[in-house]
Amino acid sequence: MDYEVSTFEHLQQESFTQGVCIRHETITGARFEQLMMYDVVFENCHFIDCIFENISCNDTIFRHCEFSSCYINGGSIYRTQWVNCKLIGAVFDEVSFEYVVWMQCFGNDASFAKSTFEHTTFSNCTLGHANFSYVQQHNLQFTASDLEHANFTETSLAGIDFRTVHFTTLHVTKEKVAGCTITAEQAPVFLSLLGISLNV
Repeated sequence: MDYEVSTFEHLQQESFTQGVCIRHETITGARFEQLMMYDVVFENCHFIDCIFENISCNDTIFRHCEFSSCYINGGSIYRTQWVNCKLIGAVFDEVSFEYVVWMQCFGNDASFAKSTFEHTTFSNCTLGHANFSYVQQHNLQFTASDLEHANFTETSLAGIDFRTVHFTTLHVTKEKVAGCTITAEQAPVFLSLLGISLNV
């Protein structure tokens, strides 16, 4: 598909954006309310300290983009790809993610607290100290990612496969760990929650 080239200025002026490509743009401290995007491509774009209120994002691709210290409050993100994006300290607060893929993203200290994940995958991502607490999830998956010190407090881990994930410490609620898949090397992290020491 041939996309019309657009700009951040267009995003700020129009509440609905469709079928455009935005490249090599930077915006700092902007506020977007009720922004609706369908079939939009962002490449090498930088959102710095921006606020998004009730975003609606469908069939969109973010490639080599930055969302450092952005605040995304509410809304839904559907069938969207995030590829090689920087999300350091970004906050996704009560956002609904469905059929979303994150690939090779750097999201240390990012927060997804109280969000909902349906059929969402983080692949080859760095998510140290990321916050997934109080999340509702169905088929949330992590592959070949770093979750060191990630926080899953009060989040059910049922169905999550951690076998290709790196961590030495996770923050989880022991009543919520049932149904996840781990390796033998990862087992001591979960056994310690039950007060069990493993001696080999």
